[in-house]
Amino acid sequence: MSLGVVGLILIVRHLPQPWRGIVDAGVVVGLLWGLVTLLVFFLRALAGALPAVPTDLPVPPRTLGAPSVPAP
Repeated sequence: MSLGVVGLILIVRHLPQPWRGIVDAGVVVGLLWGLVTLLVFFLRALAGALPAVPTDLPVPPRTLGAPSVPAP
């Protein structure tokens, strides 16, 4: 994954204008979208709204010699 990101950076550095500007604008839009999403979830948490996903961890699998854990 890291090599892919580095490869894309090296390719985009050599793009002529306006293509490099278009790619840069896409990166900015993506970063802003993520920032807005984090802000929305943060404000919902401050308001007391819990996320609609389970926050508990699954029961770990039994290993040899470990005591059994009752299922919830």
